[in-house]
Amino acid sequence: MGVRVDRIDVGTQGTHRAGTRDTPLDRERRAGRRLAQRFQDRLANVAATTENRTGREMSVQSASAELTSEASTGIVELSAQWHGLGATTDDR
Repeated sequence: MGVRVDRIDVGTQGTHRAGTRDTPLDRERRAGRRLAQRFQDRLANVAATTENRTGREMSVQSASAELTSEASTGIVELSAQWHGLGATTDDR
């Protein structure tokens, strides 16, 4: 018969799951996911408005955010796939 011990760390770093510490990297990853979701939501609203004005079908997918730093400068790189943004003709 085994004994199971669950530990919840409570300290200055905080916790988000029993037995695991909430590291700065964990917080950065969550911040990146939240930023990417907000970015996608905003672009989707712009795409919907533009679709209504132009009559062209549009969608935004695969938004991502990458948070990095160089020396003392923080860098945020945002990207997304926007389908239907450019007008096309039959041959282009």
